Amino acid sequence: MIMEALPPEAHKLSTSFWERLATLYPLETVIRIAQAMILPSRQPTIRINTLKIRVDEALGELAKEGIVVEGFSFSPVAFLVVNANEERLARTKLYQEGKIYLQQIASQIPPLVMDLKPGLRVLDAAAAPGSKTSQIAALMEGKGEIVANEKDPIRLKRLIHNLTLLGCTNVLVRQGDALDLGESFAPESFDRILADLPCSAEGRINLRRERSYGYWHEELPSKHYKHQRSIMRRLVPLLKPGGIMVYSTCTIAPEENEAIVHFLLCNYPELELVALTPMASFMQPAVHRFGSVAYRRETVGALRGLPSPESEGFFIAKFKKRG
Repeated sequence: MIMEALPPEAHKLSTSFWERLATLYPLETVIRIAQAMILPSRQPTIRINTLKIRVDEALGELAKEGIVVEGFSFSPVAFLVVNANEERLARTKLYQEGKIYLQQIASQIPPLVMDLKPGLRVLDAAAAPGSKTSQIAALMEGKGEIVANEKDPIRLKRLIHNLTLLGCTNVLVRQGDALDLGESFAPESFDRILADLPCSAEGRINLRRERSYGYWHEELPSKHYKHQRSIMRRLVPLLKPGGIMVYSTCTIAPEENEAIVHFLLCNYPELELVALTPMASFMQPAVHRFGSVAYRRETVGALRGLPSPESEGFFIAKFKKRG
């Protein structure tokens, strides 16, 4: 029985949660996921905000503070902090002036695959708290236009605060439901779309914090899938021919990840899934089968990130619109 092989803390989640993972991965991988979910915390990661400071200048300031960082091979602005926690980083002048930003490495990956450049028109469909929006602004060098959409009024305030602090001057903030975006924007309005949608957040579970897992039940992924599917139906028409759309979540549930990719490929022949290559050890190709459910074979071109000491769990799929 799978529960006997897992750490005691894993029993805080139902047997069905772990049995679902066991249909995707061998037992040793499921055990590693469980071990990652009981870590007290992960070492923080930061992003240097190039809208306000050069990378070499920021690294010099961090060194003066005695803060040691290690880089990631796939991003020149992402760094793992070796000897400081988030509280210490938040006290630095660099952080308080918006020159560095605390951002999980999983959160930094979706904008990196959007093929961003100055002058584009970009939609971030579910933007708060602004981590990815501000990263997009930096990758565009502050040139072009970003529409940052957020439904929740409390999260909207946090979004505006972060964008202001980080110096993102090319962002138009819109309060509204992503389901209504088609009423505000004409078809084919955007060169790039980021659909980082609300999900069951399985990749962020920490079994030492009940609020991160107490909500979970077996029907939750299917419930989110229906909402995600509805939003994607609104977003696809907004993408220009030749444009790029990135779909991402912070869950490891296939119903919300590969199932959405399968839905899009089956219903929108104008969309092509662009295969992504794993950039780090905690990333791997998506799956094309979940128990008795088979997805389109191309689905393996998306990326899964498993919960690990380095990263939360996540999912990323990149689409290009033909034409």
